[in-house]
Amino acid sequence: MWPLFLTLCLAGSLHACLSQAPRSGERTKLVSLEMKRQQSGVAQAGSVSLHFNKDSVDCSLNFKLQEIRSYIASLGAAAIPAVFRVSYDDQGKPSGALLVRVGKWDASKLTPNEKLLSTTQKFERSQPGERKTVSINSPGTCFDSTAPTP
Repeated sequence: MWPLFLTLCLAGSLHACLSQAPRSGERTKLVSLEMKRQQSGVAQAGSVSLHFNKDSVDCSLNFKLQEIRSYIASLGAAAIPAVFRVSYDDQGKPSGALLVRVGKWDASKLTPNEKLLSTTQKFERSQPGERKTVSINSPGTCFDSTAPTP
């Protein structure tokens, strides 16, 4: 029997809260994720998404704008680099991310909703009476930590 997976989806509005300068003690760096194209299902007709998996987390971008959908389609099945400006706290943990570009497509041409990075956490159902704890760190789980600030 196939294991039962529960999926928890979270999307954060990164554009609104992270378009400001980094807070005191935070630093930023550009991080590129190689993402794979996935055509959306019937419920999401007219959109395309890019996905990157890290451990049990699926990180994704979803696009409806025809121009970016055509650009992504023109690249075929190849992985597409998505570049983010990632903010890190003084402990070196990712605290947020702002989409900079998808391939050669500048993020300033995208609608605000297309700049959102969604995370989906997958986990197996536990045994009766067994407790499991999941910590959601969206979008931090999509990026590696760095060395703490001295």
